[in-house]
Amino acid sequence: MDLVTLQEYKAYNALGINDKEDTKISLLISSVSALIQAYLGMDFEGGKSYTEVISLDYDTNTIFLSHYPVTSITALSESDRYTYDSTVHVPLVYASDYLLNAEEGTLTRQYKVGGFANWPISPGVTTVSYVTAPKGGFGSEVPADLKLAAIQLVNYYRLDEFRQSKSIQGSSIVNTLAQGEDFPKHIQVILDRYK
Repeated sequence: MDLVTLQEYKAYNALGINDKEDTKISLLISSVSALIQAYLGMDFEGGKSYTEVISLDYDTNTIFLSHYPVTSITALSESDRYTYDSTVHVPLVYASDYLLNAEEGTLTRQYKVGGFANWPISPGVTTVSYVTAPKGGFGSEVPADLKLAAIQLVNYYRLDEFRQSKSIQGSSIVNTLAQGEDFPKHIQVILDRYK
């Protein structure tokens, strides 16, 4: 799902865009939208079903789902604690077996309400099937600051600001971002509010 429309992008950048760039900008909008959603782990389209197999090699009572916010858990099973065979799974059918934080996409294992326990340690310890909320849980509209981040990131790629260095009228500009950070700082500040 695109976080901004071509018309919203053009309205923000009122000067200096001609219709010949529409195809390039539309592709950039789709790519940037997918990049932001992957970075945040949020599903802005929503209503999708996912199944994840989670492996653990350390003690923890909380596991993190890849996509959130979560509307519902449709199936959940864990490795049988009483066998040495990690392929044997036992369904967790009672709501008291786990605590879902739908907003953050976490599942906390519990044996009784308020009594937490660790998930078993093994490869493929837990299988979770779940459905995500539409628009990343934001309702019918993508938040304005995320739209701004998408527009700024489209500009970043459209204007070749990602290049490590370039010359403008005899001056050299070095982009330190090209040497290792995820996003330009002004965009990352916005995105990290949603992580």
